[in-house]
Amino acid sequence: MTIHILESKDEMDGSLIKISHDIAFEDWNRYFEKMVEKDEFHNKFRLGSCCFYAASSYFVLILRKINFIPLYRPLIKLGARLLNRRKKIIFVGAFLTLVDELVDNIFTHNKKEQLKDVIFGNSPVEGKLKLLRYISQELIKMGADLRPMLEWAEAEEKNGNGIKDPEGLCFRKFGILYANQLLVWTINGNSREKDMLGKAAFLLQMIDDVIDIEEDKKNHINTPAIEGTWNAKTIKKQFIDMRETILSTVKGKKKSREIEKAINWKMNWIIKTIKEYS
Repeated sequence: MTIHILESKDEMDGSLIKISHDIAFEDWNRYFEKMVEKDEFHNKFRLGSCCFYAASSYFVLILRKINFIPLYRPLIKLGARLLNRRKKIIFVGAFLTLVDELVDNIFTHNKKEQLKDVIFGNSPVEGKLKLLRYISQELIKMGADLRPMLEWAEAEEKNGNGIKDPEGLCFRKFGILYANQLLVWTINGNSREKDMLGKAAFLLQMIDDVIDIEEDKKNHINTPAIEGTWNAKTIKKQFIDMRETILSTVKGKKKSREIEKAINWKMNWIIKTIKEYS
């Protein structure tokens, strides 16, 4: 399905976003590049960790420091280093991307129990499971609460078993909600930042499901996109709502325009990237 979010008059500028990508890639290389297998999942794992999840946290940090532009990059790096945020941010990005891969493609049944064993257990594990256990243990040491992830896995299994979601969203809200909780934790976010990240996460899931309609049908995975709840029209509405929420936090027309162009660029990049890896 073709998704048209942006209007022809919408300007795009990726310079702000690329800063958040670059910082996340630095940390990925520091912590994960040497330990991650160079298989077909590698690039998707790297992009998901860095450009979808970690970059979202860094973009919120940019918004906090927007009045200091063009000094935003050193300020972000300094502040993150002092609060040990950089490690939190990239580890949460890697955790969420890897959990999504395992729950969708590796755990075929008893998803909750399998995920519980990998995160909290001590049975022998190898490969991606061993990596997830290492990431989980590091996050727990830093104070992350990973228990809600088990409910995410259980919700995915309910959907796979054909159980009807009372909210009509095929239990998609669980993954969005718990991912958002961890992202907010990485930056000690306030209620407004939680709202921004939540709307962005919801939009990302909508785009992913609409683009993957045919693949999900083939794999017998029910989604709100297949049921018709999510479509190009609802995606555009969600995007506008998210963009307006973000822009409401920025003071001054010049800075608002810069942020708006960055948001437009990122949405265009997301759609292209999801299509490439679907």
